[in-house]
Amino acid sequence: MSKYIHMNSRLYILILLVVFNSAYAQEESINAIETDSIPDLQVELENTKKKDKKKKKRKAKKKVYYGKKVRKSFVKNGSYIEIFHYLKEFEAPNKYIENIAWFYPQKRAIYETNYKKVKKGSARILHGPYERRRGDKVVERGFYYIGAKHGRWEKYGRDAMDRDHILLDKTTYFRGWQKDSERTYFDTEQKKLKEVIPIKYGKRDGMYYRYYKNGFLAEKGAYENDQKVGRWMEYYSSGQRKREIQHPKNALVENVEPYTLREWNTKGKVTEYERSGRY
Repeated sequence: MSKYIHMNSRLYILILLVVFNSAYAQEESINAIETDSIPDLQVELENTKKKDKKKKKRKAKKKVYYGKKVRKSFVKNGSYIEIFHYLKEFEAPNKYIENIAWFYPQKRAIYETNYKKVKKGSARILHGPYERRRGDKVVERGFYYIGAKHGRWEKYGRDAMDRDHILLDKTTYFRGWQKDSERTYFDTEQKKLKEVIPIKYGKRDGMYYRYYKNGFLAEKGAYENDQKVGRWMEYYSSGQRKREIQHPKNALVENVEPYTLREWNTKGKVTEYERSGRY
């Protein structure tokens, strides 16, 4: 009898083991299905997030200044390197600005010319931060707005005491003109420029411009410390040269009267040449 009970108990234990293993196997298969599906979904979500982040980074890398898309580039000129930005799409600069900065890809060079000399088919108008370097030192730094100097511009170099990389000059511009310059117009809409008087630190200092009503330049020249310096040019209303006048080379030269170097008639021929020489 006891032997029979012992055998039954062993059989009972065996049946329990079979049932337990079967249930465990089913649970493992269910877990296997769950663990096989859930990680794939998580990986897919993570990959989607990574792609979204990459898209955002790509968007962030696009350079935009004053709402205009630009590209960054550089050119080498001897021991100097110029790092600059230019407009992706051509936009006409202000025709009154004398020195428009533009990049000529075919020659890998930057030019500063008046609007008429800009090669409109291939010119890349500078727009955005600009730096000129020699080695690891900044020589000039500033910002361009559609080819015109804008904001603060700085120049660095060696001073009279032979100290290197010293701030030599700083000038603040507003879209091509010195920020404090006095501008007058022929019209109330301020589209036809009449005169630009450069002002720096409360004095006339920089380039002066006077225009005809038709937009052509009438007169230009430089001021230094409230004095006319260097060569001044006068023009006819047709745009042709009229007179070239020599003033002292700088404001330190005193008691020297300006004199006419050349005069032209309306046909472009020289009519008078008073004298030549240098101060």
